[in-house]
Amino acid sequence: MIYKYTTMSENSTQVQTKPKKIKIKKKNKELKVGTFFSGIGAFEHALILNKIPHKIIFACDIDKFCKTNFLENYKLNEESWYNDINDMDGNKYLNKVDILVGGCPCQSFSIAGQRKGLDDLRGQLVFKYIKKIDEIKPNMFIFENVKGLLSSDKGNTFKLILEEMEKINYKIEFRTIKASKVGIPQSRERIFIIGTKKNKNIKSVFDNFKECELSLKLKDLLDSDYDENYIIKNPKWQKWIFDQKHLDKQKMKINGDIIICQTARQYSSWFGHFIMEMKQVDDFIYSEDAVKTIERNKFIPLNYDKDDFDLEYIKNNTIVRRLTPNECLRLMGFDTNKFKTIVSDSQTYKQCGNSIVVNMFTQILKAMDIPSIIS
Repeated sequence: MIYKYTTMSENSTQVQTKPKKIKIKKKNKELKVGTFFSGIGAFEHALILNKIPHKIIFACDIDKFCKTNFLENYKLNEESWYNDINDMDGNKYLNKVDILVGGCPCQSFSIAGQRKGLDDLRGQLVFKYIKKIDEIKPNMFIFENVKGLLSSDKGNTFKLILEEMEKINYKIEFRTIKASKVGIPQSRERIFIIGTKKNKNIKSVFDNFKECELSLKLKDLLDSDYDENYIIKNPKWQKWIFDQKHLDKQKMKINGDIIICQTARQYSSWFGHFIMEMKQVDDFIYSEDAVKTIERNKFIPLNYDKDDFDLEYIKNNTIVRRLTPNECLRLMGFDTNKFKTIVSDSQTYKQCGNSIVVNMFTQILKAMDIPSIIS
């Protein structure tokens, strides 16, 4: 069997410099969408941002806090929400969905996880998803996961997944996408598999896929005002954040133009991205360990107003803090004027770490021949 694999080099010339408007030629036609492992609706949000007429037929996620945020932000009756993929009869939606989207939990295949692959029950959910594809029979499906899926069990896992998808009469293509290559300043790379019905004349998506220039930097997506609770005043946590071993392993990063990959456990485990910026707070003092690391690495705060590195000035006029939940959302491509989180900070951090970058879907949608997908 031969599968179409599309990739682009770092110096690819196929880069989109101007926004492409997505057109749907069929009047009064909506793209009928179903999602599994729906999270906070990255695909649905991409449809909204790109003004694509659509109707959400159903969504499914086991996380009750994802359900809360999803139903708050998208048009879907609670009766069409499913808490567990195992409890949903896909035959109910046979030929009622144009495009099915899902990305099962990635910890089984992630380099950041234990990489148990299909030995982990979460890893086996991909086959539950394939079963639902076969029951629902959408014109197109999208499956997303971590890049580590490609190398799980020396590539045998990925090969098996492709074979199972091809067995249910879908043409398969896949490619990896980097967040920084679709306009989001984050070191995050994911694999996308797209399947289209063999009996449908639907053009390849990845043949038309274009990356876009990264014009945003981390500082462009930060809040101008935030609660002081995000500032790290505890010397114990400062020591952890400024630990050189953590910084060297990229488990921790301070400032920069591009953030490290967001994870579901960001900040709950105190690994993640932190901001050092100009701000005077009366009761903020850097720990001795933090000062040593700042001096060793010559960390320059955001909005620094001196030409040279001045340690004493930095100690007295800057702070270090977590990213806020809204900043994390923006760094996943969500427009926080159109998406509102109504759950706790810890749950929002988790949801961002588990989400798919919205811009990845935007570039996929721009490469689609959407009219040919609509039934």
